[in-house]
Amino acid sequence: MLLCYRNEIVFTDCGMRSYWDEQHSLMVDRDINASINLKKLGLDIFPKIKRRSGNLSVVGTIDDSTAKEILDTLHRAAKMPTS
Repeated sequence: MLLCYRNEIVFTDCGMRSYWDEQHSLMVDRDINASINLKKLGLDIFPKIKRRSGNLSVVGTIDDSTAKEILDTLHRAAKMPTS
């Protein structure tokens, strides 16, 4: 699965529930990441993923303002208390 704020495939194992992003000091939940990717797909801003010879490659870019907005949302969600 593609990381929602950077064109990088990180969720490669179905058992992987979260991803620690050292660069942004952020724990990314797989389900939240997937929901953001679905919204990007609906807005037609999701990059294309191609498979060649068993290797995945991401074609397309995400603009900086969209990536910043997603990161801000993820940081706010990480600070929210859980019930």
